[in-house]
Amino acid sequence: MGNSASSEEPAVRVVKIKSRAKLSKFFAILAVAAFISLGLYLFRDSAFGVLVSRAFDRIFNTNERELVEIVNLNELNSSPSSGDETKYEEIVINESGVENYVAKTVDLSGIEISNVLFDTEGGDEGNERITLINRGGSAVDLSGGSIQYFPVGSDFSKIRKKNFPDGSSIAAGGIFVVGTNCSAKNPCIGVDMTWSSALGNSGGAVFLVSSKDEISSPYDARVVYSYDYVAD
Repeated sequence: MGNSASSEEPAVRVVKIKSRAKLSKFFAILAVAAFISLGLYLFRDSAFGVLVSRAFDRIFNTNERELVEIVNLNELNSSPSSGDETKYEEIVINESGVENYVAKTVDLSGIEISNVLFDTEGGDEGNERITLINRGGSAVDLSGGSIQYFPVGSDFSKIRKKNFPDGSSIAAGGIFVVGTNCSAKNPCIGVDMTWSSALGNSGGAVFLVSSKDEISSPYDARVVYSYDYVAD
C-alpha cells in the first residue's frame, strides 16, 4: 500500500526561463548597430562619412595618403614672356584611388597692395604700376604667389594673372613695384616685375593671391589682399 501512495505523487520538472529584459537589450543593441552601419554605408560619400572614415584611419592607421608634387620641367626650363604658365599642384590619392587636386599656397602675411597707378598722363604704355608694401616685421618670399587683375564690367573667366618670379621677395617695411602695360617699345623702367597686361581706365580690381592658380571669385580663400579702383 505504501508503494502505491508514492507513485501517485506528481513529477516535478525545473525549467530555466531567460530574462526578457536581457533579450530586449540584446536586440536593441543589434538594431542600433545595424542602423549605424546602414547610415554609414548610405552616407559614405557625405562630409560626415568622410570625417568618420578619416577618424578610423587615424585610430587604426589603416590608410596612408600619398602626396605627390607635379612640376612641369618643360615649363620651368622655358622662358615664356608672360611667366604665367608654370603651375604647381599637389595630388592627394585617397584609399579609393581617387586623385584630388589641391592648389599649393604660400604665406604672404603682411603684404598689402598700397597703390594702383592707371590712366597716366602722356600715355599708359610703360607707365602703369601696382605697388605692394610689406607691413610685417620680416622679409616675405613672394615665390608661389601671383598678382591677378579683374577688369570692371567683366566676369571672372576674363581674369588676368601674373606669377611672381622665383626669388622675388619684399624686405620688412619695403615695397615691390609691378610695372603693367609694358612692351618692347615702351618698357617699364625702375620696377621689380614687368607685366604686359594693361589696367582698364574705367576701373577694376587687383588681387594679391597666395597661389599661382587663377581665382574664381573675389571671395576666394587664397586672396590675401584686394584693391578696387574706379575712374574719377
